[in-house]
Amino acid sequence: MKRLPQPYLVALWSAILAALVSGFGHLLAESKTAKEFSIKDATYLLFLKQFNQRDLPELTWLLSLGRQMPKLVTDREIQDFEYQAEKLLKNQGIHKLQWQFDTVSVGLRIGGSLAIRKLLDDIEKALSSREDEVDWQAYGQGVSYIYRQQLLAEETGSPYGYDELTTSEERLMIATTGVLFELLFEQIRHEISRQDPAFRLKIS
Repeated sequence: MKRLPQPYLVALWSAILAALVSGFGHLLAESKTAKEFSIKDATYLLFLKQFNQRDLPELTWLLSLGRQMPKLVTDREIQDFEYQAEKLLKNQGIHKLQWQFDTVSVGLRIGGSLAIRKLLDDIEKALSSREDEVDWQAYGQGVSYIYRQQLLAEETGSPYGYDELTTSEERLMIATTGVLFELLFEQIRHEISRQDPAFRLKIS
């Protein structure tokens, strides 16, 4: 079967992030004066602005695949995922993904909250296939359940698609990285809007 090109969802994901940046900027303009604009807010907005398909093509592609995984149903959808994941991981390599993540997260590690820095540490573990070191319970029962279900599926499931091109370890990395990035964006949104976070992260 002819391999499919990089999914259109990557472009859609970049558009969503662009809308988030625009929306956050509008929110800050309405809710604060320039004097009240904090360094933390500027750090968060800069991160969101940099997180786009042009500057971080492989990392945004990885997140697009992670967002697809819970929605995969048919053999064709699963096989398309396999083609795309293999192309990303085999052609680009995990080291480039880790380098892009390290580069874009420098500001957050310096100016982010404790919750943000904890999420960054856990994303780094997931990218390195050390997701078993993440305290999933800290993110609540819902997220912990998603992780356990994905882990169970990889341990007991049949090969992915009719032509399995990625390993269970690679698929688990994609899934867990995607979940943690979703939590990171959600945490940033709540901190910028000064709302209570969607989850109470337990930080030891």
